[in-house]
Amino acid sequence: MGKAGVYIHIPFCKSRCSYCDFATDVYRDSGAVERYVNSLCSEIQNSKFKIQNYSADTIYLGGGTPSLLMPQQLEQILETVTSKFNIEPNAEITMEMNPATVTPESLVAYRSLGINRASF
Repeated sequence: MGKAGVYIHIPFCKSRCSYCDFATDVYRDSGAVERYVNSLCSEIQNSKFKIQNYSADTIYLGGGTPSLLMPQQLEQILETVTSKFNIEPNAEITMEMNPATVTPESLVAYRSLGINRASF
């Protein structure tokens, strides 16, 4: 079985950095984020990508600033990914985080979701 990695793009930031060339937008309201999360999960579920011969040993939540999302939204995304892809039991799950957007409580929540690596 081949190995694969899963990258999930979260395109929201607190502000737009002058050096950034990524597809991002400023976080303006929770409604836009909620619509994005629902659309993302729908796209993952409806994907026709053939994954039977692969297992993922990494999941990377990048962006943007994924740590702007609520833990429940991250849980929805991760549950969708794990329902669609064959994720290895000890997969590395990385999330990009802005130190200004995390708290000790949010870090505990991220860890409880299986996120085991932070990229600051």
